[in-house]
This record gives sequence, C-alpha cells and structure tokens, in this order.
Amino acid sequence: MRLIKTASGKEYPIVFCGVLQQSSINELYIKFVEGSLIELVTAFSDEDEVSVLYSYSEGALCNTYLGFTALTQAGVIDGKIYIKLEQRAH
Repeated sequence: MRLIKTASGKEYPIVFCGVLQQSSINELYIKFVEGSLIELVTAFSDEDEVSVLYSYSEGALCNTYLGFTALTQAGVIDGKIYIKLEQRAH
C-alpha cells in the first residue's frame, strides 16, 4: 500500500505521487485511492499541514517533499481525486 503522510501525521492512501517540473516551477502531483474532493482540498490547502509530506510504499519511506504549500489544482480523473501543490521556498 502507498501512503502520503502530512506534517501532523495524517495518512492518506494514494495511487501515485511525484514531482512535475513546469518551466521553473515544481509541482507535486498526488492521486488518491479514496476520500472526498472537499475533504482532500481542505486538508491539503493548510500550509502547515503540507509543509512537509512523506510518501511511503509498503511501510517504507520513499520520499520527503518540502515546501509544496500552494494548492494549484484539484479534480477527478478516472474516478480518482488528484491534487497538485506548487513548491514554495522553504
């Protein structure tokens, strides 16, 4: 199972997460297994909550993401909710 964990320790099952580079801007793309759009947008709009994010696969830490604090996009693709967070200086 893959998870994304927020700064306060909240965990969300995910399908995928990764960094996309758009020109000079880095964006973290996260596609979730479950949850409502409102719940996820609310949680990931909180700059303190997303100041540091950790991704896990099968219980092992894979990546740490710092400074992705600006929610720039959210929606649904193939029945799964996704969000994009823009990286800000940390």
